[in-house]
Amino acid sequence: MGHAQSKRAKEFYETCRDGNVDRVRELLSTLTYEELNCSDPTTGHSPLHIACKNNHDKVVQLLLEQKSCSRIIINKDGTTAHDIATSPNIRSLFARQSDRD
Repeated sequence: MGHAQSKRAKEFYETCRDGNVDRVRELLSTLTYEELNCSDPTTGHSPLHIACKNNHDKVVQLLLEQKSCSRIIINKDGTTAHDIATSPNIRSLFARQSDRD
């Protein structure tokens, strides 16, 4: 995480990376838009990217339920979170959430 990132943003990113559903749920209500969508300075992954990459479907679902969670952030490889999701279940979560919007 970049030097301008808050400790909460870093903790949230790591919690999404690790798939800690309960802690993600706790943190969601306290985060700003910027913290929710923070990007890793090395990879450009947002919390949604890293949850998709690590196949944490419950975390992905929680994130997609947040109106302020950006689905269009592009990482340093030029891909969105949906693009890097390999799990059919996770890919279907994006479609289901789009239908609700």
